[in-house]
Amino acid sequence: MRYLATVERKGMFGSPVLQLLSKQVDELCWTGAHGEVSDPNLTKGHKTGDLVIAHISASQKLLRLEAVTEPLLATLHELSDYIRHSMARIEEVENWKQSIALQSEELHRREASMTEVVNQFNAKEQLLLPARSDDALFSRKNNAARRRKQSVNVMEKLVIQEFEVQISRLPGSVQALIDRTDVEVWALNRLPAFYATGLRGTRMMEERILEGHREQIVQTVREGIEVIHRNEQPPDEPSHPEAAPEEATPASQSADSLSSSEI
Repeated sequence: MRYLATVERKGMFGSPVLQLLSKQVDELCWTGAHGEVSDPNLTKGHKTGDLVIAHISASQKLLRLEAVTEPLLATLHELSDYIRHSMARIEEVENWKQSIALQSEELHRREASMTEVVNQFNAKEQLLLPARSDDALFSRKNNAARRRKQSVNVMEKLVIQEFEVQISRLPGSVQALIDRTDVEVWALNRLPAFYATGLRGTRMMEERILEGHREQIVQTVREGIEVIHRNEQPPDEPSHPEAAPEEATPASQSADSLSSSEI
């Protein structure tokens, strides 16, 4: 085992002894040590006060001495490298923490936006449901006149929601140039339709779509915004202008194909 020791003398004419100061536990760890070791043959030529590295056996026999300079410098260099590496790791961890915090903040913001859009959509759906009185519900006379369930394209709901998230990140001057209807139609023409009825069916379909098509929705809406902005279609120009009878759009041309040709 290696020890850090200093050369001392007992009495004015006594033989030199090694006063142990510290011992090496592992590569980078030293601990305090006490005691003395002497060997006239090995300590010969060393002056009082010299700092040395002593190699001592388990039976406390002095094996050899070496100058302290090179081992001490090597240990200091290793310690310096270790500290530098640790600081780099700490900085990396801090960057990760900041990134996770920003992602969490963005996730909460998008969740709040999604909740607001879902609430608006549900409120709109409720307005479409006819008021049913008990008499109308149980009257055989009105059974034939009962309205069928309303079906909705759940993909349209998610496209509207994603558009609100992405458009909010753009400068106001850019937002003023983009017509949301054009973007939504452009995106819906390129995304598959998924229909559902009722609130429960709508929620289940939302989960299914987001699980398999989330990235496709985000990318398609982003492309739609870029296309509409690049074409610079005025926001006050409706996608389906109300023309005079002689100028009306042919019935065979659907809303989707009209919007696509404009884009």
